[in-house]
Amino acid sequence: MGVIETENELCDLMCNNNLRKPKVVEYKEPEQWWVFTFGVGQPNGGHYVKFFGTHESARAQMVEHFGRVWSFQYTAEEWDRMVADPKRKWKPETEIALEDCVCRVK
Repeated sequence: MGVIETENELCDLMCNNNLRKPKVVEYKEPEQWWVFTFGVGQPNGGHYVKFFGTHESARAQMVEHFGRVWSFQYTAEEWDRMVADPKRKWKPETEIALEDCVCRVK
């Protein structure tokens, strides 16, 4: 079984592979920084935290610390683009350290 390292490799395989002879492949999602926001009226509202990992492992860390009391998950790249957009009215307050957060799951 081969390991697909990037989405482009996966696309190339799907587009160029003979579909009558499918190969079994495993997609290895790269780890990266993920930004999680807290909504207005929630504990930590207006703030955000970051976790490093895959989409699912970062989300699991967030749930471990905060349960389901948070709003959205963004890649660091999506987050930077969104925050830099001058048309956006809402701007996040600050990144908050885990030890300073409220509503941690015990």
